[in-house]
Amino acid sequence: MRYWLSRIDPGEALLVVNHGGIAEAGIIGLLGDIDVSDFGPSLGYCEGARIELAGETVRSVRLLRFDGNHEIELDPIDA
Repeated sequence: MRYWLSRIDPGEALLVVNHGGIAEAGIIGLLGDIDVSDFGPSLGYCEGARIELAGETVRSVRLLRFDGNHEIELDPIDA
């Protein structure tokens, strides 16, 4: 994931499509040593993530979830 993030310009977006909760595992790898309880009750499925970069350094992540009716954007998790 870090490979692709390093190739987008400021203001651009990257879409990664996957199945089975793999995206959260990759995001945890980007953040390093953090308390994963901030990710919520499950490391299963998420709709996506907004990742804030400073150069090639990940500064924060906001997970996007869906409650069945609405998209929910969680508070940022600082790297």
